[in-house]
Amino acid sequence: MSNRIVNRKAPKKGADFYETPRDAILKLLENESFDGGISEPACGKGAISRVMIEKGYRVNSSDLFSYGYGKPGVDFLVSKKKVDNLITNPPFNLALEFTKQATSLTMRKVALLMRIQFLEGKERGEFFKHTPPRESMSSAKESLVTKRRLT
Repeated sequence: MSNRIVNRKAPKKGADFYETPRDAILKLLENESFDGGISEPACGKGAISRVMIEKGYRVNSSDLFSYGYGKPGVDFLVSKKKVDNLITNPPFNLALEFTKQATSLTMRKVALLMRIQFLEGKERGEFFKHTPPRESMSSAKESLVTKRRLT
């Protein structure tokens, strides 16, 4: 077990866990397809993974915390494993770290479902200067999908 897993704890009000609405995932799939396997490193209770599997995708689901779905105890932020595609709704308090890690490990596409506020901020602005999103979509439920074609 890495020190990062040992030292990182859930926030006092929970593990910054919000289930992704099914509609947001379906909206993503209306606009984007994925070739190869999919990694879901913040799978929670499996909302994203279940829809992707239902639609015929091969999904590897994990999370740092145990929510009864996927492989628990996996710290994505220290992973070195390359993946074809990555789709996740990262904890907002670690969204930039997840984004940086996702873009460094993913060989094809990254899709991040998160609040639109993620696009704001000085530190994220600096990151986006060098790694801009290829596309973004927003919905009435304030889910944001950003994607970047890496090949």
